[in-house]
Amino acid sequence: MILSGITAMMALIASAVAIALPAEHIEVPPPNPAPIVTSNLFDFSVTHFEAQAVALSDQSYVNFHLTPYPTATPAHCFALSTTTNHSLTSIPQTWCHHGPDFIDDDPQDWTHDHVWFSWTMGGDVDPADPTTRGRGGIDQQQQQTTGGGGGGAYLRVVRQVDARTYDESVAYFEEGVLEVVGEGMFVRQVYTGREEFTMPALRFEGVGH
Repeated sequence: MILSGITAMMALIASAVAIALPAEHIEVPPPNPAPIVTSNLFDFSVTHFEAQAVALSDQSYVNFHLTPYPTATPAHCFALSTTTNHSLTSIPQTWCHHGPDFIDDDPQDWTHDHVWFSWTMGGDVDPADPTTRGRGGIDQQQQQTTGGGGGGAYLRVVRQVDARTYDESVAYFEEGVLEVVGEGMFVRQVYTGREEFTMPALRFEGVGH
């Protein structure tokens, strides 16, 4: 009796395991499926762009206004960074806000379009770092086609549409527009390029950011 009970129990366990195991024809999806990319979505419009190290200071900044699509309220993007040699330095992801031209930490004053930007000096780009490659980000191919990599700088702007959809654009600035100006104690690096320009954007869908 005991032996037959054990045999029945083993049969039930084997049956449960067989049911739990996936059939051979079932394909398990990859953990990070490739996003769907829509090209030529629209252009981000940048105005009042400036970037410079502040004279007689240990700070540098990037400041501009961004309109992510024609009917959007312009977002004000501004960030400070610390510099030890009066040069422009990289700035990590920084959220933009809409409203007057002043720094406001109140989330209610941030742009409703959830726009953020980052500023990366060319020498700080690490092609081996997965956070700087793919998804329209800064990658080796982009550095080769734009002439970047060792110098210049990259402006990356992202409009987060929802948790799994975002619009992104990356612009490269050549070293020639990042000039060293002033003399003596007033020497500093300043962006001398255009103040108004557009940035072609791509839409990425079906993946978190």
